[in-house]
Amino acid sequence: MLRQFCNLAVQIAYMGISDRHIEYRDKYRQPGFQFNINSPVVMLIIFNFSIFLFVMFLSFGKATGDTSISPYLIEKMDGLLLPASANSFLSQPWSAVTYAFFHFSFLSIVSNMLWLWGFGTLLQNLSGNKNTFPVYLYGALAGAAAFIITAEAMGAAAPGAGSYLFGANAAAMSVAVATTTIAPNYRLFPQMRGGIPLWVLTAVYVFIDLFSLGRSGAQPYYAAHLAAAGTGFGYMLSYKKGTDWGAWMNQWYNWFMNLFNPGKKKKSNSVKEKVFYNTGNRTPYNKTANITQQRVDEILDKINQKGYHFLTEEEKNILKRASEE
Repeated sequence: MLRQFCNLAVQIAYMGISDRHIEYRDKYRQPGFQFNINSPVVMLIIFNFSIFLFVMFLSFGKATGDTSISPYLIEKMDGLLLPASANSFLSQPWSAVTYAFFHFSFLSIVSNMLWLWGFGTLLQNLSGNKNTFPVYLYGALAGAAAFIITAEAMGAAAPGAGSYLFGANAAAMSVAVATTTIAPNYRLFPQMRGGIPLWVLTAVYVFIDLFSLGRSGAQPYYAAHLAAAGTGFGYMLSYKKGTDWGAWMNQWYNWFMNLFNPGKKKKSNSVKEKVFYNTGNRTPYNKTANITQQRVDEILDKINQKGYHFLTEEEKNILKRASEE
C-alpha cells in the first residue's frame, strides 16, 4: 500500500497535469463525493441552510398572524439583501456579502447548494481547502458590484426600488468557473465512454442559471452572475501563476482562530539556531531523511490539503525514493 501511494504522488508530479490529480487519487478512495464536516464547502452549505431555516421560521410566524418579534425581524431582513440602488447600498454596505447567504425558496437553495457541493468538492481536491471561502466571497463581492453598477447605468429601465439581489447563485457560479479553470478536461462519469469533460457540465450550468433569470429587466442579474464567473476565472488563473488572492483571508482566519487556542505558542528560533546555523545561502551539509510510513502519510495529507505543488524538494524526494523501494 505504501508503494501504491508513493507511485501515485510521483505520477502526478511527472505528468504535470493538475486535472488528473483526483483521477489517480480516487483509486484509493471510496467512489463519489466525500461529505466531510470539516470541509469548507460543507460548512458553507450548513451555514446557508441554517439561515434559510431561520428565515422560514420567521416567515411562518408572520403568515400565521404572530404578534411576537418574528414579523418585525422578517420585515427588517431587507437590510441584509443587496439593493439595486447605490444610495440604498451606502446605508447598508455589509449587504455586499450577506446577500449571498439568503434564500427564500426551497428549490433555489437546494439547487445552489448542490452545484456548490459538486464544484466545491472538486475545487478542494484539486487545490486544497484554502481556496473555497475566498473564491465564494470574491464572487459574491464581484456580483454585488456588477449588480449595482448595471442597475445605476440602466436608469429608469432598471429594476424597481424594491428590487434586491440575494442567494448564492453568483458565489456558486464563481466556484464553478474557478474549478473549471484548474481542470477543464477533468472527466466526470468516466465509465460512460471516457466520461464528460468538466467544462461541458459548467457550460450547461451557466446556461441553466442565466436562462432562469428571465428577460425583462434582468440585465443587472445577468451582470452579477457573469462578473462572479469572471472573478472565479481570474482568481484561479492568478493562483496557477503563483498569486494567491485569498492569502490575506486565510491569514486573518488563522490569526482569529489562534486567539481561542492559548496552548499554541509562536514559533521562535533558539539562540543556537540563530548563531550556529545561520549560514545564509550556503548549505552546510546534505542530509538524507529516513523513509517511514508516518512521514509518507504526512506528505500525502499535505497533498490532500494544499496540493502537490506546495511540497518541498525534500518531501518530493522522499515520495520518489519510497516509490522506488
